[in-house]
Amino acid sequence: MIGSMISFSTSLRHPVNAIISFTRKFSRHSSFSLLLIIAIHITVAPGCGKLEEGQKSAVISYQLERVATNDGQNAILFDYPEDSDYYIRLTGTDVSSSVPLCALLKVQKRIELNTEVIGKHAIDIIIALPDRTEIIKDRLEWATDYKIPPDPIVSPQLEASNDGTMILLVSSSRGPTVKELWVGGDVETPQWLPIPDSSKVPIVLSQGEGKKVLSIKQRNLAGSESVTQELVVARKAIGPLNCKAEPVSPILASNTLKLQVSAKNDGPLAFRVMGDVEKIGIFKGFQDKYETEFELSPGIGEKKIVVYMRDAAENYCDPIPVTVLVDPTYKAEKVIADRLWTDDPNVTVAVTTDTFDDHSVEMFVSGGVEHGATTFQWIPYAPSVAVELTPVDGHRFVTVQIRDNGVLREAESAGLFLRPYVKLEGLGAVRTLQLSNMVPTLSLTVTGCSESYVNIPYTDALPCTVGVAPIEATYRLSDGTTVTRSVNP
Repeated sequence: MIGSMISFSTSLRHPVNAIISFTRKFSRHSSFSLLLIIAIHITVAPGCGKLEEGQKSAVISYQLERVATNDGQNAILFDYPEDSDYYIRLTGTDVSSSVPLCALLKVQKRIELNTEVIGKHAIDIIIALPDRTEIIKDRLEWATDYKIPPDPIVSPQLEASNDGTMILLVSSSRGPTVKELWVGGDVETPQWLPIPDSSKVPIVLSQGEGKKVLSIKQRNLAGSESVTQELVVARKAIGPLNCKAEPVSPILASNTLKLQVSAKNDGPLAFRVMGDVEKIGIFKGFQDKYETEFELSPGIGEKKIVVYMRDAAENYCDPIPVTVLVDPTYKAEKVIADRLWTDDPNVTVAVTTDTFDDHSVEMFVSGGVEHGATTFQWIPYAPSVAVELTPVDGHRFVTVQIRDNGVLREAESAGLFLRPYVKLEGLGAVRTLQLSNMVPTLSLTVTGCSESYVNIPYTDALPCTVGVAPIEATYRLSDGTTVTRSVNP
């Protein structure tokens, strides 16, 4: 209870209940005040001193100079009309005064208080009329604290502001007596600001775009100040540019989506994904470009998501829609030969993989191929690669493994048949016809043998009764083409 204002007006010719109203004032700085209106009923006994009839209302107010001190010094300040006639009595422990304690003395404009004890203090005050009638009793309380406040722990609610307004978050570890925050530097008005119970202090940054350097310190109720620290924030009205959200592929074999988000921006960014996702997440921070992986909603088929992107000042990009297709039959890595068979060992195979444009992608080519500039070593990824097959007739597999930013992918292969053939083995009229075991063969037809073989399923050997005509074998392949090979008896 820091101070009171008392006003009263009455005629005391008869015993009455006088109504005295007073206002308690809590004040140390002009930025901190609280008014509490209280009505007190008192009884003035007959025969005691009284105000003369027609006397004007009298007013007296009082308050402590400070609600806390860091030097043990304080004072009670009284305010009253010059023609007033009030008396006071002060009592208290661990406190000395510029007037004798416990004595009823005429009121003064200022009474000094002093204590050498750290902690909370109280002094009881009685205000009386000239006839010693007590009209109010009150207790004034304050504290003495020599402790320096802790270093300020302050952070912005957002790292940047798009309109100059900003909320500073003050750590609750500051202690219960730290009630003010100094904010100077690049602000509209450097000043001490009250720290509310929410620990959120609103400020206004200075004009102009760019970095703002704030000077921050704390002050406790006793007036002690902490060290000053710098806090760097930004004022930013221009939002991100060239905002992108790109899936690693428009087709996925599973419900796991790899997504790359990017934007041009001076400062940090954040994004979130909504739509056909298993879990809608919060905004996640990144700088310039970022890759993320998350689960889409269950089920196959088309999935639609929307990517939201913003900067630290909450300037937003336009929402970015992304559509992908979940197809369990899809393969991200493929090696495809441009033919099913060849008579020339020099061939080219196509290589595909799902990756982002800025990744470092390599490939390792091996299998039934000769050593060369493009085989049996890591080389930069290319959508096609030329190789030379090993010379033995028959099946050849070209195997390619991808390394994407150092991560190995599963190896894939493409099969070719080098130099298809038909051969006769044995002696005499009935011989064995050896056929090329080309995997893509759907059916084959053989002429020149006494036996009839027309569009029969593939087999690697057939009995053949030879004559004088050449033996021909025609293979019908899975790509719709045919290849014919012959041998003389």
